[in-house]
Amino acid sequence: MNEIRIRRKEQGLSQQQVADRLGVGRTVYLRIENRMRYPKVDLALDLAGLLGCTVEELFRIEE
Repeated sequence: MNEIRIRRKEQGLSQQQVADRLGVGRTVYLRIENRMRYPKVDLALDLAGLLGCTVEELFRIEE
């Protein structure tokens, strides 16, 4: 499970709720959560704020 999904579930939020709060469609959010798309900086910051963490915690790059 990835960090975005873990933190979303810890906050008790559905995918639709996160998408709505970020002002994006659910499909866009799903692609971000499933690492099929990386968000622009402003959206990444909003997502991290919503999930109570830093951007770096959400988008770690595996070596």
